[in-house]
Amino acid sequence: MISIIIPVYNAEKYIKRCVSSVIDQSYDKLEILLVNDGSTDNSLNICEAFATKDNRIKVISQDNGGVSKARNTGLRLAKGEYVMFLDSDDYMLPDMCKTMLDVLYSKQADCVICGIQEPEGGLWCPQKNIDYSTLADFKRDLIYQLNTELLSPCWNKIFKRQLITNLFNEEISFGEDLIFDLEYLNNCSRLSFITTPLVYHEKQVAGSLVTKTGLQRLMDIEKIHQVIMQFAEENISQDLHKKYIRDLTVYIRFIFLDKRNTFSDKKKILKKWIQGAYLNYMPVMNIKTCLSNRLLLLFLKYRCWSLANILVNR
Repeated sequence: MISIIIPVYNAEKYIKRCVSSVIDQSYDKLEILLVNDGSTDNSLNICEAFATKDNRIKVISQDNGGVSKARNTGLRLAKGEYVMFLDSDDYMLPDMCKTMLDVLYSKQADCVICGIQEPEGGLWCPQKNIDYSTLADFKRDLIYQLNTELLSPCWNKIFKRQLITNLFNEEISFGEDLIFDLEYLNNCSRLSFITTPLVYHEKQVAGSLVTKTGLQRLMDIEKIHQVIMQFAEENISQDLHKKYIRDLTVYIRFIFLDKRNTFSDKKKILKKWIQGAYLNYMPVMNIKTCLSNRLLLLFLKYRCWSLANILVNR
């Protein structure tokens, strides 16, 4: 049996499409856990209506605690030998569960990662099907796989429940999927990537990032990079820092562009972050990125907040 965990929070616009895509899977040995995370719209009623029609569906309600807490609630209750996740605004293509399980068995893998379909025809897919017979082989290819972004979400994978030893980190709100995935993959021996896009992901609007310009997001970026470096072990090179640089420069720009905070408030956030930032240990001018990003990182590293602000808002 596969336990499919779906956190639900104010998702009345999409939840019917999401749950219907799971109910209609060609593989039917499923446990469907809908974790209502304190929704204030009609989401709970929709979930309960589904549960009355399909005994594979269990609805769990809890006070609002965030997506990680909801997923952890589902993990604690899951009874399936295998676990999959789905966000309430996404949906599975009809053969997702069957295909993922077939590959898991045929390749004797501990985790299978599939491609992702996005609106308007966008695709995230590996260039070819790839099998890793050892974890060491995968770690040697870690930089490439990180840059595909296929490691970042948890909803394009199938997991063996017995190999899940760490829950989602409930203290962070950015990158919690990737941290969970890497901690799980550290327990694996064989991994398989397949090119087939089996899950439809509703793109989040970039503006949602702008609403979270506090210190916590910067500390989350630092935590993600720390976990990536620990996972990589001896396979560390400058290219391994690309995700850190990308996330950092994008988010720092959001901070400086945010008109809701004063420049003084922005400096307070940045001063607290820079004290323990990995950026302090990086030779900034040797980083392989555009000149604008290198200058931004240089200004941040040496606490030239006014110059960074001018560069971003010029």
